[in-house]
Amino acid sequence: MSIERITANLVGFDFAPIDNSPFVPIGDDKCGGVELSEGQMKERACVKYLGGITFLLPDGCPNGASFKARKGYKLCVENEEILWTQCQTDTLLTGAQLTTPVFTDICSAICHGRFDTINNCPYNGRRLDGKSTEGDRRINSPVVDIFVGRK
Repeated sequence: MSIERITANLVGFDFAPIDNSPFVPIGDDKCGGVELSEGQMKERACVKYLGGITFLLPDGCPNGASFKARKGYKLCVENEEILWTQCQTDTLLTGAQLTTPVFTDICSAICHGRFDTINNCPYNGRRLDGKSTEGDRRINSPVVDIFVGRK
């Protein structure tokens, strides 16, 4: 098997790469079928969400967070019964709303200072790093709606 050396982000080539590390195709239960470098995974985790789409989301505290913030994060994780994926909802020009995962959990969002603009996602995503076995079974269902031309 030959490995094609290209740069990519999580699930495609439409966006700027996270860094210049090559990716290696692997099993489909990893991060979008892509093995990410240590730099790409730093402070991030892969979370599978609706339609089986894998998102690379901020996880934990950002680089440079204070000792107090990191201690607060650890305490939050220990006290949360279920670490629920956090989403942001935007209203499109058509008036439709688009909800997208933006953090692995509320503790990460708080540590990043984004707790006021996000909410629990309608469905809990499933982390692919094994840190959590939670996750809504419906995340693997195909996404079919007005965005793909069907009602």
